[in-house]
Amino acid sequence: MRVLGYQTEIRHIDHHGQRTETGVFPIGVNSQDIQEAMETQEFRNHLDELTKQFEGKSLVLSVERLDYSKGIPQKLKAIEQFLNDAKAKKAEADDTENENQQSGRPVSFLSRVGASFKNVLGLGQKHTAIWDASNTVFVFIAVPSRLDVEEYRNIEEEIHKEMSSINGMFSDSCGNVPLVYIHRPIQRPELAALYARSDVCLVTPLVDGMNLVAKEFLVAKQRDVSKVVPGTVVLSGDFSNFRCNTIYKVTIVLK
Repeated sequence: MRVLGYQTEIRHIDHHGQRTETGVFPIGVNSQDIQEAMETQEFRNHLDELTKQFEGKSLVLSVERLDYSKGIPQKLKAIEQFLNDAKAKKAEADDTENENQQSGRPVSFLSRVGASFKNVLGLGQKHTAIWDASNTVFVFIAVPSRLDVEEYRNIEEEIHKEMSSINGMFSDSCGNVPLVYIHRPIQRPELAALYARSDVCLVTPLVDGMNLVAKEFLVAKQRDVSKVVPGTVVLSGDFSNFRCNTIYKVTIVLK
């Protein structure tokens, strides 16, 4: 304000012969509301259903309004690239394993003993599980927003088409579908259950003002509540609550 030539004080600004009062008004997540929702039977029922439905799978959650600033089409493009890369890595790993099995080379007794000792000491070869369409589910909660405006309707149509395309490419005969789309307002107990069950929360707007999803996700990771899993928050560089220059993550460890 001083750059603009206005006289500033702690509690007011004088400008154009007028005085504007100022104050500090912290805004944050209503943690008590989430905690109360997690004490309801509805929450426990939703969490039980989600735990059973996604058993053995990694759940990646996105919660946002259906708005151009949220970058949902861009996020879907990134997920498609991720799934393509994972598919290629898995195919490469399978080819390597098949080649080793088909080689039929005899393994000496000393080699087997050495490998056993390495495993006992934790020095053996570690196989990292690959997150792919068979074991990863991306859940999108996109609350309808301003559908009376043509631009917003166009975004909705684009998102529907992109999701259908991705599910068509990566779904399989075992019933694995990589994208789940919830296009409706969602009640607090159900949302808290999704937070509690999700392994990852993506908060990646193109540009945003006040976004409380990441904080709500953290509040829902109650270590004393049964079936709540540890989680990771992935934030974009334009996320206002955690200002940064690159995408990074906050890992929550439950002990």
